[in-house]
Amino acid sequence: MEDLADSLQLDGSNVIKWVVQDDGVQYAFQDSVNWRREFTAFMQEDVNHLRYKDAYTITDTTIGPVREVLFKAQSDGQEVREMRYVIERGRLIGFELLKERSNLLSSSTQSFRFDRNEYSLSIKQSIDWFFQNDQFIQGSIVPAGELWRAVFDLGGDPLPVQCILQEDALIVKNDKELLRFPVQTSEGDSLTFASAYFNAYFRLKRVDETTLIGRWVNEKRDEKRVTPVRLEKGVAFRFPVATTTSHKLAGEHTLIFADASGAFTDSTVLVIEQTQQAINGSILTETGDYRFLDGAIRGDSFFLSTMDGTHAYLFKGSIKGDSLIGVFCAGQTWKQPWIALLNTAHQLRSAETITSLQAERFTFSFPDVTGKLVSLSDPSFQNKVTLVSVMGTWCSNCLDETLFLKKVRSRYGAEDLQIVALDFELVRDSAVAKRNIQRQVENLEIPYPVLLASLSTNKAKASSLLLALNGVFSYPTLVVMDRQHNVVKIHTGFSGPATGRERYLAFEKEYFDLLDELVGP
Repeated sequence: MEDLADSLQLDGSNVIKWVVQDDGVQYAFQDSVNWRREFTAFMQEDVNHLRYKDAYTITDTTIGPVREVLFKAQSDGQEVREMRYVIERGRLIGFELLKERSNLLSSSTQSFRFDRNEYSLSIKQSIDWFFQNDQFIQGSIVPAGELWRAVFDLGGDPLPVQCILQEDALIVKNDKELLRFPVQTSEGDSLTFASAYFNAYFRLKRVDETTLIGRWVNEKRDEKRVTPVRLEKGVAFRFPVATTTSHKLAGEHTLIFADASGAFTDSTVLVIEQTQQAINGSILTETGDYRFLDGAIRGDSFFLSTMDGTHAYLFKGSIKGDSLIGVFCAGQTWKQPWIALLNTAHQLRSAETITSLQAERFTFSFPDVTGKLVSLSDPSFQNKVTLVSVMGTWCSNCLDETLFLKKVRSRYGAEDLQIVALDFELVRDSAVAKRNIQRQVENLEIPYPVLLASLSTNKAKASSLLLALNGVFSYPTLVVMDRQHNVVKIHTGFSGPATGRERYLAFEKEYFDLLDELVGP
């Protein structure tokens, strides 16, 4: 915790907070934080010592590059009941601490939770007839810079997100995700911030010291999609909420979208995590998720939104007993009704049963951005476990898969395992397509080849270029082959970390175990 506090201090990290006091919610932004003082109540606790070896049950688990160590007290006599460390490549990315103490007249419970860039502190103390203390603080750690709230106009429906404005970039925050839009141009009062990953950008003009107006332009297709946006400085909330809520929405719920006729037919899974009135999560389909949704409960209403660099989504509605009744808003015109049945999770098909091999062998042969043809028969793939990602630079689920594949490359290197991405672009212009590939390769530091498989693509065209498969049903699709290039598994779509920690860790464990077996000792 000391190393974490010192690194945050060095980076000049700020914090967006909300605090619950007497069921009222207050918001604040701190641009100067003493991180050792912020974490002081939990800096001194340490059960990772030999003298505690008989007092705690210790579980030590490693999945890929992530190690998790859990200390669980064996008796109620231990004040520290539970402590969990999550470490990735030597860096603390998660920490949880639970302390409890009680006697005949008093009780005290304190919990602290840190998850990458979010942390919370809960304190409940009481002395019978004399004293009651109930506090809750939630903090979001953000990079140094000015706090702004951007509101996108989706045809009359406002979609808010929180942003950090720096000298050289605009950073968009969705739950635990921070998306960077570096400055592309700056002329007078006009600023352009282009996505580090997608062919999309903000074009903004400064009205005064506290207001920016402009548009968000998405050029993933030949036809631009333009969304008006307004930014206000210093607003410390996404969706304003004045009081906490008694509604309990945490869990997995069947979400059913309405089709064009108004019939509710398309079932998905709504995954929600809840902290007081704040909610976040995602929508899980058979072929991927809606990434990081961030929002709140206000009275009997709820709101969730995201702007992930290539999509701007708003989910809003009302809570009616054991159901949610809502509308999904995307772009300037799309409004789709939906309902959710709480705590009745729909059973999705396995992502490994959707796409199958219909030929004896899977092959590919496509050019890289220099025009050089790359094929599975090339020496660089021979006698190597090979992973082929069917993806697009416009696809946010593909971005999540790329981050996973980088972990794979880091674990196994290139001597025994090779990775290649086949990029299916939506645009017609090959020069634009190559720039899209180069942008992602450079900014994501992709350590494997990305080939240009198709322009002006759709799923039918992609299927015609990969005839060994029974079809291309989703981007991304991952084909896993052994050293002899026999297809071992095909995973359709990608459900990333927004769908929940336990689910995503289970996915990573499954694939790292499989690759350990394929690569061998």
